[in-house]
Amino acid sequence: MPRLSSRLLCALFILACILPLKSVAQDEGDDSDQQLPEIAPQEIEIRGELQLSFPSLQRQPLRGFATPPSIPSVPDGRMPYVESYKQELDDLPESLPAPDAVSQTVNTPASPQQGFVEMGGGRYRSRFARGRLSLPLTDQQTLSVRADYSGLEGFTPFSGTDVSTPADMSEGVIQFESRHDDLSITADVQGQGQGYTLYGVAPMGRDTAAVAPSRSGYTIGPRFQLRTFGSVRSSLEVAFNRTQYTTQQAARANAPSASYAENRLAFDGSVTFPVSSTATTIDALAHRAMYSGDIPEASGYRFDGGLSLQLAQSDIFSAEVGGRALAFEAPSNPELGTANPATANFIAPSGRVEATLAPGTTLFAENAPSLTSDGLSELYQRNPYAEHAPSVRPTLYTTKVESGLLLSLGPLRIQPSVGYRYAPSFQYFRSPRTDDPLSVEYGSARIIHGGGEIALQGITDVEASVGVTVRDGELIGDDTSIPYFSPVVANAMFSVSFADQKGRIQTTGTIESPRPIRSSPSSPEVGTYVSFDVEGSYAVSSLLDAVIRVKNLGPGAPEKWARFARPPAQFMVGFRIRW
Repeated sequence: MPRLSSRLLCALFILACILPLKSVAQDEGDDSDQQLPEIAPQEIEIRGELQLSFPSLQRQPLRGFATPPSIPSVPDGRMPYVESYKQELDDLPESLPAPDAVSQTVNTPASPQQGFVEMGGGRYRSRFARGRLSLPLTDQQTLSVRADYSGLEGFTPFSGTDVSTPADMSEGVIQFESRHDDLSITADVQGQGQGYTLYGVAPMGRDTAAVAPSRSGYTIGPRFQLRTFGSVRSSLEVAFNRTQYTTQQAARANAPSASYAENRLAFDGSVTFPVSSTATTIDALAHRAMYSGDIPEASGYRFDGGLSLQLAQSDIFSAEVGGRALAFEAPSNPELGTANPATANFIAPSGRVEATLAPGTTLFAENAPSLTSDGLSELYQRNPYAEHAPSVRPTLYTTKVESGLLLSLGPLRIQPSVGYRYAPSFQYFRSPRTDDPLSVEYGSARIIHGGGEIALQGITDVEASVGVTVRDGELIGDDTSIPYFSPVVANAMFSVSFADQKGRIQTTGTIESPRPIRSSPSSPEVGTYVSFDVEGSYAVSSLLDAVIRVKNLGPGAPEKWARFARPPAQFMVGFRIRW
């Protein structure tokens, strides 16, 4: 303690000696250095209210400071996953949900109004016009309009005559769509109309005094659809359509006409929900139809409902089993108004199995019994020249077995398959021996088929596919061939974009081998049917496209139905205005 005190006294003595020396040195300095007066206030008085204001701070991006992303190590033998995605397209939501923290005001704004108008014409005095308009009402609601028209004066299918093939067809849709995170609502009104002649009906081409009977028709009606998403997915569609066709009854001028109308109310719904770890799906389709016109009034119905259970679902194996109930009732002869309608009731098993054998190779097998939902409008779309007032019944498959492979080999997707079908009610067309139009017939049929499809995948701006099916169809009971049923059918599609996607060319085509026009063994045949359609466009500017269309390309006039050849090489040019 005494030692510490002595050290402290010594330090104080040294400090006292230094301070006077520093003051003396300043006094003896240069007299020219002017000493500035002390202007800093010694005391500060604050009056009023104290307010603190800080400058706003803006966070700078942290580029250059973040840790670089790590690159995962990939084994040398790893192959990319090329299997098909298991989730069905219909199960996907209409739009990605917005995060909870994002308010409705910062969601993606509505897209601007978009659409186009297209028109043109060409050979056989053909013409076409199309229009599309999409008008966003809000960011989740859209009103769209679609309209199409096509027509031609036609060509002369029979040499030495003045018979022509005039036709006009138009259709349009006005649709309202509302999309939300967990549901979507669609409401629309659809309509279509057409007018043409039955130019192939005998005695056309033989009797110069004959006049081709005319036929006109229309279909119009509303449709409503509701879909929900989430752990429970559901879909409900309600539609009503009125279809009416009026046909001249003879091949002469001023021949009387008869009408045939169908009012159809349709319900189509499905729901998928989890039961334990199993996905369960229940679906049903129900139609009720009323027939009227220049025939006795009649009615009919059809029902297709089923239950399916997802037993397994993984990347290498999936299995689904279930069953379906199929039933219908329809007038067997609407013109006669017979009291005994055509009916059918069946219950059939259903299921599908998929197994991944190797990367890019999947084996599948399924049985998918079904009942077609075609009405009078769809029947005349398949065959516009069928008889007046046919019996409108569905094709009902109780057995529809198919098995094959799904192969993905680099840029190629290959799908070979074989199958067997049995239909106790099968719709087909037949050319009668008389001068009557093509008749609509029904019978039990079995079909064995095999074939494959090859398509390109993963190639930018190019799409292409080719499919060939070899099949054998027979009417059970008669042991005869199915009329207008081709043993070999081939389909092809090719599409390419060029010039930075300013131009596009697309072609689709069908080839069908010769087929009998009646079920008798000695029936004459229709020749090979070859028809390709080509469409091309090029963007001349940001608003204008040049359009070229060629329909029914082939070695001659394509003839799908006997005596009803279509105009060959129908060349048309036009333009498209986009906005």
